[in-house]
Amino acid sequence: MLIDAMRHLGMDVHLLNGGIQTPDTPKGDHVVQLPAMRALDEQFAVLVDADDKEIDTHWKVNRCRILLEQFRRLKPDIVIIESFPFGRRQLRFELIPWLSGLINPCRIPYPSNPLGLNHPDFDTSVSPTLGA
Repeated sequence: MLIDAMRHLGMDVHLLNGGIQTPDTPKGDHVVQLPAMRALDEQFAVLVDADDKEIDTHWKVNRCRILLEQFRRLKPDIVIIESFPFGRRQLRFELIPWLSGLINPCRIPYPSNPLGLNHPDFDTSVSPTLGA
């Protein structure tokens, strides 16, 4: 696995795992398990949590908030994302705000509105950002 090779070279590597844990999922203090989800079908049309409950807006907001908090905690020098943007488009609710923070870490989107300013579940009258 890529993470093992990088650690063998002396790199400080952290894995943010968002999938359902399997026997092959790396373990250890370098692994952060996000609230797990998986797709019900090969088209990734329906996403469910670890209890097979379809994820909703509040679930997405919580997971995006955790991802942004981990970014601020870890302050990565290098980021590797599997498949995105060519695959994993259903995860753009969390990856776009996160990638925005990678490009300009002083302007990480405030996690109370990670799905975009026009989403009906969020108050758009205030759009604060987190400081550096």
